[in-house]
Amino acid sequence: MSCKPMHSPRPHFGLALLLAALLPTTGCGKQGDPLPPLRTIPAPAQELAVQQRGSELMISFEYPNRTTSGAALAGIDEIELWQLERAAILPPPPPPPAEETAEEEAPQEAAPEEPAAEIEASGEGSNDAEEPVPPASESASDPPAEDPTAQYQLPSVEAREFAGAATRRLSLRGEDLQDAVEGSRIALRLPYTPSVDEGSEEAGDTTPTALLLAVRTRTAEGETSGFSNFAGIIPRVPPPAVTALTVEEQPDGVQLSWTFEDAADDTYAGGVPGFAIYRRDASSRGFDEPLQLVGDKQRRFKDLDATYGKRYVYSVTRVAQRRPRIESAIGAAREVAFEDRFAPPDPTGVVGLSEQGRIRLLWNAVDAPDLAGYRVYRRDTGMTEWTALTRGPVQATEYVDTGLAVGQSLDYRVTALDAIGNESAGEDVITAPVR
Repeated sequence: MSCKPMHSPRPHFGLALLLAALLPTTGCGKQGDPLPPLRTIPAPAQELAVQQRGSELMISFEYPNRTTSGAALAGIDEIELWQLERAAILPPPPPPPAEETAEEEAPQEAAPEEPAAEIEASGEGSNDAEEPVPPASESASDPPAEDPTAQYQLPSVEAREFAGAATRRLSLRGEDLQDAVEGSRIALRLPYTPSVDEGSEEAGDTTPTALLLAVRTRTAEGETSGFSNFAGIIPRVPPPAVTALTVEEQPDGVQLSWTFEDAADDTYAGGVPGFAIYRRDASSRGFDEPLQLVGDKQRRFKDLDATYGKRYVYSVTRVAQRRPRIESAIGAAREVAFEDRFAPPDPTGVVGLSEQGRIRLLWNAVDAPDLAGYRVYRRDTGMTEWTALTRGPVQATEYVDTGLAVGQSLDYRVTALDAIGNESAGEDVITAPVR
């Protein structure tokens, strides 16, 4: 009888499962408490900016889309706008130039005297304080001296001070919040009317009030973000609105022109570096950033970027300060349907060459981006009715009218057509006898 090697018995599969189930409780580790769900705290809003248009503060910032951990934010349920008022400050006077300081500290040798006649002729030797100062209107960034408010600056405020002293001015939820969304930004409107005497000399040089603003957002779960960056402005009495605005369609764009109905408004001297030109699609709710900023002496502007087939709304405001922008209210808004109703220019240099039983017409080519071709008309000399000799536009700058009776006298004119059928007048009429 042969002996077989002995093998260790295999554990039963069910027993293995039982041991695996008992292992966590009898093994070398203890199961920890379940982790709490991650909090979805919105990250602070970014790019908060404020401007003044008329008696409104225009506030906007990027729509928050991230949590503080960097994860995607599903959405926000509420926006809070907080405001802190502080007195504006005057900047310290600039230090004297280095050369003047050196002159005060170190005595200088006396310069040799010059004849008075030579000094007067050369203009040298005058005191620096007596030299003419260029008017502030020569620089668009420097407001004129008549506006005392523009001399002030925003005060510096720490985050802790703002959090403890700011007051909530606005809270938006639901439909009000949805209405404030404009593209990727949230736009808020806050009424604010500075006093007429604020910052004026007549009121005893009253120090103007500076506004510091910040926003917070909150999710539906009640998680609240920190404050956004601060945006500050020193509101001013705005310039008069532009109320006399005309808009005219032209072949190469939309021409705007404006005047002031009140002559006193046209000569307003409240610190005005220029005008802001606004354009929006007629379907949009409000104006965004200006299309262009132009100088204070300008009263016309042509929008060369307008596209045929679109409806636009234009407006012009008068700007009192560029950064942050302080401007007049929207005084006039004009809507225009910019359609291509403009024919190409008339062909020039039309001549008729009389040949045997026919007339050969020649003309100069028309330079137009949407030119489709030319059309030739004929009539008996002395008659009024014109007959088109070409059904559709011809591409060449030459046409031969054949089968004519010798001795006739005929009038011709040539027009230009664009791609949608606008046709020029064809005012250059020539007379050619048939030989």
